[in-house]
Amino acid sequence: MYKRIKELREDNNLTQLQVGKAINVTQRTYSYYETGQR
Repeated sequence: MYKRIKELREDNNLTQLQVGKAINVTQRTYSYYETGQR
């Protein structure tokens, strides 16, 4: 699932920071979601 999250973000030309702000988490936390660490 986490690979799909990254694909969707990249397909929409968004940064991890932009998505993190949109869902109210830090860039670091969002990066954990993308790598499957959370």
